[in-house]
Amino acid sequence: MSIKVVPVENRHNYKCAIFDMDGTLANTGKITVPACIQASHEYGITPPSENEILGTIGIGGLDFYRKLFPLLDEEKILAIAERIFALEKEISRELGSDLLFPNVAGLLAGLKAAGVNMAIASTGETEHVESVLTVTGIKHYFANIKCNTNDKIGQVRELKEIYQDYDMWMIGDKPKDSDAAKANSIPSIGVGYGFSSQDELSGFDVIVNSAADIPGILEVK
Repeated sequence: MSIKVVPVENRHNYKCAIFDMDGTLANTGKITVPACIQASHEYGITPPSENEILGTIGIGGLDFYRKLFPLLDEEKILAIAERIFALEKEISRELGSDLLFPNVAGLLAGLKAAGVNMAIASTGETEHVESVLTVTGIKHYFANIKCNTNDKIGQVRELKEIYQDYDMWMIGDKPKDSDAAKANSIPSIGVGYGFSSQDELSGFDVIVNSAADIPGILEVK
């Protein structure tokens, strides 16, 4: 989903925050870990460890499942992927807004009230991204949602074209987020409250340990 921003006076005063979703806004480990483990047992295979699953979150499409289940053929990959997604949706409906990291709901409400434009750049599949944003009640904050491709650099490039001359930040948790920011010459914020390692966060310009710290970095009151 993309909405072209209408030109306004004093555009240089406008801000845009581009958010990754999994591991940044939503603690999708809460749904992906149990879903992968349950599906593995149902298919009679040894489940990957929690750390393996968390470390793979962020890889888009079927590559996520190929990484976790390297011994399965393509037919079984497709089948277990479908089952995992169904389980994730079931668990996410039970969690609702509890799927968000602490302070995220307040962060988004505050940025919206301050007039900050917000967008999503995610490598997740469209149905997954739409499902998570909907069940957590935060979808309405985002005028533009880019997903369903591993090309995060391209996603951010498209958003930069939409928000021309805006002060932009990329907020994420993985090297693909900081790399996308660098490739598009915008600053980046790495979130240290999720499940990324210090090495994965090393490429960000600034690291925060709480979502509540982000407005200060964006100079939003």
